[in-house]
Amino acid sequence: MKRFLAAIAVMLVAGLGVTSVAEAAPNVVKMTTIDGKKRIKVKSKKLPFYVSCSKNCAGKLTLTLVTPVTKDSVSGNVTIEAGKIITPRFPLTKFGLRYVKKNISKCKLKVTFSVVDLDTGKRDVKRKTFRFYK
Repeated sequence: MKRFLAAIAVMLVAGLGVTSVAEAAPNVVKMTTIDGKKRIKVKSKKLPFYVSCSKNCAGKLTLTLVTPVTKDSVSGNVTIEAGKIITPRFPLTKFGLRYVKKNISKCKLKVTFSVVDLDTGKRDVKRKTFRFYK
């Protein structure tokens, strides 16, 4: 009888440990365009897209515009609450806008987001490349 009760106690403790591990879901970081397509529409001096996290997170967001001639980058620190969406924008000059439109098939926007989950402290790096269309 003692062995039976000990076996039940061990199964209960093991079951509780499994449920607590299963509850800790990973932080999901999503980056997408405004219209949901794979490419960003070039129509204004700012190139927008969406970034969201499933948990409270903070990190460094780096945007790099790659063209046939040069690379330009902008970076900044952001904090995102769980379930909220932010809209970072890459700024362009008039010349930059015309240049991207003329070389639209050769240009791309690279996004790197180094994320830290504020609850657990776990680090993750999410990278995405967006192409352009007129």
